[in-house]
Amino acid sequence: MRNAIVTAPALFLLLLVLSGCSSSETQDQGNQPAGQPAGQPAGQPADGKKGEPAAPQDTGPDFTGIWATDGTGAGGLRTFIQQAGTMTGHFDGMRGRYAGSVTERRLAGRFWWDEDPAHEKGYDETHAEKRGEFEITLSLDGNAFTGRSRFDGCEWESWNGIRTEEAAAEGEEGGKAPEFTGTWATDGTGAGGIRAFRQQGSEMTGHFDEMRGRYTGTVSGNTLTGRFWWDEDPEHEKTWDETAADRRGEFEITLSIDGNAFTGKSKFDGCEWDSWNGIRTEDAPAGEVAKKAPEFTGTWATDGTGAGGIRTFEQHEGAVTGWFDDMRGRYTGTVSGNRLTGRFWWDEDPAHEKTWEETPATQRGEFEITLSMDGNAFTGKSKYDEGEWESWNGIRVTGGDRENGGEGEGEKGDGEKEEPGKQE
Repeated sequence: MRNAIVTAPALFLLLLVLSGCSSSETQDQGNQPAGQPAGQPAGQPADGKKGEPAAPQDTGPDFTGIWATDGTGAGGLRTFIQQAGTMTGHFDGMRGRYAGSVTERRLAGRFWWDEDPAHEKGYDETHAEKRGEFEITLSLDGNAFTGRSRFDGCEWESWNGIRTEEAAAEGEEGGKAPEFTGTWATDGTGAGGIRAFRQQGSEMTGHFDEMRGRYTGTVSGNTLTGRFWWDEDPEHEKTWDETAADRRGEFEITLSIDGNAFTGKSKFDGCEWDSWNGIRTEDAPAGEVAKKAPEFTGTWATDGTGAGGIRTFEQHEGAVTGWFDDMRGRYTGTVSGNRLTGRFWWDEDPAHEKTWEETPATQRGEFEITLSMDGNAFTGKSKYDEGEWESWNGIRVTGGDRENGGEGEGEKGDGEKEEPGKQE
């Protein structure tokens, strides 16, 4: 069963991990992971003591609200408060703090933690293993973000979040009752792939892999906790307790405020927790707008080693092309339903005259992604040629129709160079 599931390297933690650097073997890329701009500062505080951000700017996007996030660097429930171009935030009963600056749809800053709830220490007074930095991009609809975070002196790791409570602005519409019923495209080691849930009151059941896999769980607020197990017999007569440890596990997920995404964690019995994220692909709750025809055209903020960073796609009927890194990187793919499968490759020469076949294996790869029902997010996987599959998630930052689908934000700040020769 494990070989059939998409892996995701980042472990999800409900509270901020305070043990310092991850022990995973990550290739050194000068602390600049694939698809991220080199030399880009992560929200330098003007006051090194208290972590106040420099040069705030008035912006349209609003990060204010409560977010359910994954990631080793800063995972769990997080509260942000944005005033003009300045953001402050907190977590863990006010022991943890955030400070950052907003530029357009991007938020960059620092976080730090103090076991004293009074939290009188500044960022510079905090030990390196209890402080760090982050860079995130807000989705077009304002209900999700994607980016990266790290502890001081450690490697960058993916960081994604979904809004669970509305911004505090007047006139905002309240959240609806949580409804997990539907079909979801998910990542994660514990329970990745296409999953079907059915909620009745506070109880949830679900299935996957042609009914060989099952879910049971309980809903409390907008959080769902439960178990999953798998049996190679399609009749699936075994219970969770009768199933071997390597074929059963548990999960905890939180639904976004618009009901179209979740984030959380899952694990096999006796194993470590792994991040688990999902986007709704079918069967909206009653009252939802009808699902639109899939449209990948636009600019996307994405995570993942294989093809992370800002990416631009153009869809013409069933064919998709795309680019990144000032046209040095290219995509081609085919749409079937709400799924896009294809290839990517990179060339140092901006003229980019090489084909996929002429490109070295360390600078080319493939991907498979599924578009959410509302068209504002995707989840899936990507890999370099002959490498391992890794999770790849994206949120829309521009586009969604043909007139917005070309250039725009996608060309700037992209990553930049993938440094693909350093990938496995």
